[in-house]
Amino acid sequence: MSVKRLFVSLLLCPSLVGAAITNNVTTSANIPGLFVDGVCVDCPRFDGVGAISGGGATSRLLVDYPPDVQAEILDFLFLPNFGASLHILKVEIGGDSYSTDGSESSHMHSQDDLNLSRGYEWWLLKEAKKRNPHILTYGLPWAFPGWVTDDVKNPFQHIDRLTNYTLQWVKGAKEVHGIDIDYLGIWNERGTNREYVLAMRKVLDASGFNNVRLVVNDGQPKDLCPLMVNDTEYINTADILGFHYPNDKSGVWPICSSFDTPIWASEESSSYDDLNGAACWARVMASHYVLNNMTGNIMWNLVGSYAHGTGWYASSMLTAVQPWSGYYEWEQMPVVWATAHYTQFAFPGWRYMPVGKGSGELAQGGYYMTLVSPDQKYFTVIVVKISREHAPCTRPRLWNWSTQDEVFQITVDLPILSEADEDSADGETQTWYSNLEQEDTVLFQKLDNPGVLSRVSSFVKSSKLGVRSYDISLNVTAGSVFTVTNLMQAGNKGTAKVRNKPDARFPLPYYDDFNSYQCDNCYSKYLSDQMGAFEIHFIDDGNTDKNGELWQRRALVQSAPQVPVGWQGTTKNGPMTVVGMTEWEDVGLQVSFRLPDPGTFVCISTRTDQFWSNGVSMCANTSSWFLVYGGAPMAGFDTKAAIAHGTLPASLRQDYWHILGLSTQGHQVEASVNGDVVVGKDDVSIRVGDSGFVALGASAYAAVQFGHIHIEPVGPNWAVSNPSPTTQAGATWSMQLGLCTANGLTTDAERFEVTSNWQIKHLASGLCVTVVNETMHDFNSNQGVQLTLQKCVHDNRAQRFWHDYTWLRNDRLMSLQNDSGDLCATRDGKVSLTVKTPNVTCAGTEDAFLSWALYPNTQQLRNTFGYDPSAGGRAQCLGAVQAKESDEDEFLVETI
Repeated sequence: MSVKRLFVSLLLCPSLVGAAITNNVTTSANIPGLFVDGVCVDCPRFDGVGAISGGGATSRLLVDYPPDVQAEILDFLFLPNFGASLHILKVEIGGDSYSTDGSESSHMHSQDDLNLSRGYEWWLLKEAKKRNPHILTYGLPWAFPGWVTDDVKNPFQHIDRLTNYTLQWVKGAKEVHGIDIDYLGIWNERGTNREYVLAMRKVLDASGFNNVRLVVNDGQPKDLCPLMVNDTEYINTADILGFHYPNDKSGVWPICSSFDTPIWASEESSSYDDLNGAACWARVMASHYVLNNMTGNIMWNLVGSYAHGTGWYASSMLTAVQPWSGYYEWEQMPVVWATAHYTQFAFPGWRYMPVGKGSGELAQGGYYMTLVSPDQKYFTVIVVKISREHAPCTRPRLWNWSTQDEVFQITVDLPILSEADEDSADGETQTWYSNLEQEDTVLFQKLDNPGVLSRVSSFVKSSKLGVRSYDISLNVTAGSVFTVTNLMQAGNKGTAKVRNKPDARFPLPYYDDFNSYQCDNCYSKYLSDQMGAFEIHFIDDGNTDKNGELWQRRALVQSAPQVPVGWQGTTKNGPMTVVGMTEWEDVGLQVSFRLPDPGTFVCISTRTDQFWSNGVSMCANTSSWFLVYGGAPMAGFDTKAAIAHGTLPASLRQDYWHILGLSTQGHQVEASVNGDVVVGKDDVSIRVGDSGFVALGASAYAAVQFGHIHIEPVGPNWAVSNPSPTTQAGATWSMQLGLCTANGLTTDAERFEVTSNWQIKHLASGLCVTVVNETMHDFNSNQGVQLTLQKCVHDNRAQRFWHDYTWLRNDRLMSLQNDSGDLCATRDGKVSLTVKTPNVTCAGTEDAFLSWALYPNTQQLRNTFGYDPSAGGRAQCLGAVQAKESDEDEFLVETI
């Protein structure tokens, strides 16, 4: 249904004295006693909507954006009455360790170290407060520096150390940055500790931070609520029960609700930021309250400013991953506008109306909520109807339901408490609308066209009745989000003013000598730490001037002195930081470095992933070198597994700068130390199939120093001969599998968008992959099911390929499931659908590729994600080919 056919009516009409809310879903009822002395004391408090920066390094690239673009992004996130207008900002308390998309520096690398200027979360907190002084703040650690414990798997071993560590962060926020922390978590998703929670409360109170509220446990309810039964002290110390990705149908909720403690979804969504991600988020913010009385919702994550190839790409409010071009995804921002339906019209301290008395489930699928301001002058009604096929978040699994269009009616009565209220009771309202599923998408549109989009009539009632009454009627279709309110000063859809063009390719050649930064303890441009803490520091250069004085300069220094308490099992390799693109294969890398001790190896890598488990690394210490696949194991190198290794002809002095070089191109590799080639291009042959970032790192948590980094393209595979060929009208399209264009380049043949409507859209032609005559095809033949490109039709099931829309863009392969079978490809390039006869086959063979990964930078659908030995070499991509009318064996468009 288009907006122009939408009928919305709001009619001010008489009602009974007192507060009453009736609707067409539950039995109409008066609600006596909700308003007592002007306060709705029996109604749950609305605690707000927020988002998370961290967990980890999710905002990393935002720091490197041009100031005008950066400011606009922050406005869309935090500025009241403009965009997402968030109520809560939750940030990571950095712990020097991997925590999803990288690591963030700790404020205390060691017990005698305290620096409250490290990282970017302080900056982000201040920017949020600048835009909204009332925004609530929340800190949570994912990891801890190693000194807090003697056991890297248990940070609670020395509770006095840990409470002091956390207290210093809270104090620093207040004393150094002028920020009051409102909420404090325990340890992200790794469990909680009763003794620590009780001790932290005492330490905070003794230090004057009694207003800081503790959120327990930032994990799963089944791991906490049963432990708290009959433990009054523990229950009373937990101010908020915060759970991640809560399952509304879990059987544990009666236990959690029995404590009479506010329950939040303290981490939610993790879903790709398209229309389906917006539908997920809009749905859970309503369902969590209606089904389980959750009063706060916080989305992971705030802004997707981390490279594809690290975890959960673009699972965010909005995406900003191209600081070099200044582009961010400003065109739609559907998750921002789904959020605005809640955040611009209700605020922390407002009250939810109870389920059955103003909030509840829609008769034909969906949810509605009514919120009232503390002074009872204002109300907001939010209605959400999302069909199941567009409703899934990344987790948990959904239960089944069906949705149908329906007319929803509700009456909201507010008391007239004074003559001033009576004078203002003119019945003025506004309605905002989105539809996240229909073909002509609507995002946060005000329905203010009388007689077309809405009809409103009103009159002032006698004060003898003591009530203002609003009758609301909405035509609710699948995909709808409505907000109806009498808060007339609220509601605004901000617009992007800086509209830079996208350029996903990382700029090469790239050079940084780290000496131009006017900061200490800050990050180097574009580098994203994955383990450890690589910071700009002012150091003695080791050289002297003509007067014999030591030169000083800035350098990149690995600053975490010991293995941290990790969030997940990431302690095999040493610390490392990455830069570039996950598509890179043929690059040359050179760095200058100084060693902190004889045993530590400094390493550089190409084609690697965020875990340093693939790619090629060149490592050297004072006396030896290793060329290996993967990264630098802290336990030492295995000479049998090395590609090559050797002893240096001259020892590398620790107080000197040295040069390490590495170049990879196809099967060839070259490595050098101080300009001397130790592995030549013809000495060894390396595997193909790896692609990924450039990395710097070390074999130990030691103070390795880097003086410069230089990256350049290598070889001929950095240009595309025919990237945008002309298509021929009326010619037949078919699908093929061929080698992917490498190094972050792509051709029009292999560029596809996987839409939120489950279609695979070929961008050059504007057509969609379509199953043709599948029921008539001979499934036992080696030709397979025919696929072609046809005009995209919104409800054409022959064009629907169901999948997990978030995982498809991340670090695993996903099936693309049509009603007739899964998209598949044979090793000789035939593209078809899977058939079970009785074994699963693809174009007559069982030896086929059945799963796919979408690379957003290049818009390629690949048959591998990273190195996969079973793929038999380099990644292959889906391609669209068009036959010439004169010769069907020739193609205007070729896959590369």
